[in-house]
Amino acid sequence: MKENNKSSEEGVTNRTAKDNSQEQQLVLFQPNLPETEEEKHNRFLLWFAQKKVLLTALISMFFFVGSFFILVSYKWVLESVADNKRANKEITSHSPSYIILRLNGKKYELNLSKVGYDGSDVHSINKSALKLWFDQVKRQVSTIPKNAEQHKLGSPIKPEQLGYTVNDQQMSSWLNDPENIINKPQDISLIPRKPTITKAILQRINGKEISSYTTYYDTRNTERTTNLKVASQAINNIVLLPGEIFSFNKIIGERTVKKGYRIVRVIVKGEYSEGLGGGISQVSSTLFNSVDEAGLVILQRFSLSPKATFVPAGRDATVQWSGPDFRFKNNLDMPIAIRVQLTRGKLTVKTYSVAGIKITKKKVKPAPVSISQVSVNSNKPTKKKSRA
Repeated sequence: MKENNKSSEEGVTNRTAKDNSQEQQLVLFQPNLPETEEEKHNRFLLWFAQKKVLLTALISMFFFVGSFFILVSYKWVLESVADNKRANKEITSHSPSYIILRLNGKKYELNLSKVGYDGSDVHSINKSALKLWFDQVKRQVSTIPKNAEQHKLGSPIKPEQLGYTVNDQQMSSWLNDPENIINKPQDISLIPRKPTITKAILQRINGKEISSYTTYYDTRNTERTTNLKVASQAINNIVLLPGEIFSFNKIIGERTVKKGYRIVRVIVKGEYSEGLGGGISQVSSTLFNSVDEAGLVILQRFSLSPKATFVPAGRDATVQWSGPDFRFKNNLDMPIAIRVQLTRGKLTVKTYSVAGIKITKKKVKPAPVSISQVSVNSNKPTKKKSRA
């Protein structure tokens, strides 16, 4: 009975083992079944998750590396700029700074340390001191225009010359912004200045008679007449530019025999006699009344012979070498010319200028025609009246 049961159990065991063996064979050789959509999706999510982690890691790494590079680069740039500034400051502190101006091959240099420049900050420049230097340069390079010149009518005319001055606008820009010209040479710009009187104006000086005055003399008084002629020739055709001063004694000079002057034995009553050259006070007095009529400025005049008969009382201009002088100034804006004529007992002084000139004329009393003369070569002077 027991054997039957044992046999029966062994048979069951063998079957079970056999069944398991067959089941394993079935599992081992089970064919590949198609993947479902859900399995594909799950697998994609798993793959994407793995890639995302990797991409995030890569991005984080690049960001970190880039940030580090930028930080290092920025620091390097700052240090380079600082180094350059230090280097420039060292250079400027050791190398002087100049303002250099040039004109016609000549240089005008200013070491800016002399006007307070510290080598870096232009605001440290003393603008007042810099302006003074610019003004000095301006005075050195500027030239005054020269008028045309002519001593007498008919003599050669010396042509006018242009003057030059600095362009103030240019210098003002340099003064306001000196930083733009430090150690950068600049060319000075000049502006021409025209003279007042040109050669063309002097050529037209005979264009208008602005005054005329006549006095009378005795032609029979030969010594005195000779003196009148010599003195008149000395001042005839004299040209005076605007602002010029006429001095009778300077033009006439010392009265000498060599010049042709004579000793006068008979003088006009009331006339101051110079002996040698006596009578020329009539020339200076006639000139005075002519230029006074033209409105010119009288600077010096002596009326020492109030009883002189060749001019109205008090209208004489007595002169003497190394003594009284007659001086006047051309206060007009145009040149004038003095012309003297002696004809038949008439001494006429005329004043000329260019056509179109405006003057303020004076009313001058005319000279008397009759003159009284006195002999000075005897103990008792003889008086005689003559009519020119």
